[in-house]
Amino acid sequence: MYLGAWALPNDAAFTLSTQNLTTLENVIGRPLAISMHYDGLTDVFPSPQEAADLQAGRIPLISLNCNTTNASIAAGSQDAALIAKADAIKATGKPVFLRYLWEFNDNDTANGRTGCIDPATDVGGYFSAPEFIAAYQHIHNVMLARGATNIAWIWNPGGGGTNGLPYYPGDAYVDWVGMDVYDRGSFQTSVFATPYAQYAHVGNGTHPVIIAETGAVASDQVAFFNSAVPALQSQYPDIKALVYFDAAGPQGNYSLTPAGLAAFKQFASNPYMQAALPQ
Repeated sequence: MYLGAWALPNDAAFTLSTQNLTTLENVIGRPLAISMHYDGLTDVFPSPQEAADLQAGRIPLISLNCNTTNASIAAGSQDAALIAKADAIKATGKPVFLRYLWEFNDNDTANGRTGCIDPATDVGGYFSAPEFIAAYQHIHNVMLARGATNIAWIWNPGGGGTNGLPYYPGDAYVDWVGMDVYDRGSFQTSVFATPYAQYAHVGNGTHPVIIAETGAVASDQVAFFNSAVPALQSQYPDIKALVYFDAAGPQGNYSLTPAGLAAFKQFASNPYMQAALPQ
């Protein structure tokens, strides 16, 4: 499996520093394969942090946010920004993960994307499934037409809210299935069980799965990491990547404690978590 992180300890402002990730790598004694980034449609790629990842051999995982409604994106209002981003990604010649509007099936007032809500069609704070699909497919088609074939496309529903399957854009538009699931207190092995079950059948099992965001609160971190590899190996061989959220989030603090960091180091040293990166 590929192992990655969003390393942002003690930084509530969410100002990403590549140094945080490098420090984490130095502590665990190995490079990480994936580095998470939260980008807007019009943000320039690569950012200084993304450029540092590419230089270090990490795969940037771009969490691409909306800046207008899905209907507007599907109609082409953001094509200039998409073309620029596609050209820049293509020019790197290196693999890049991209997930558009992750957790799109959750109530998006909780994710702070109210500016992307279309009051005419996104009822109750939930994105319209047909409009999401149209936007996703449009972004994919525009960037593929520019030759950005080094993008691996992640379809990433959330674990709560309405079911994700009505938002599925079709196998031709999906390379990986993503999931975000956190242990928010009282350790449970369902972190690697129950939530995964609702995605396992998508694409008839033909897509690898990435846990694009996961974390555990301080009291559960040791048990979380100690149980992870056996569960992943024995129950969920389709899960091929995991990204740990080493930060405080809106629903919990998953920053690694000293004990959690030691357990994470042991977890990261397991050969199962050290897939060779594509060249």
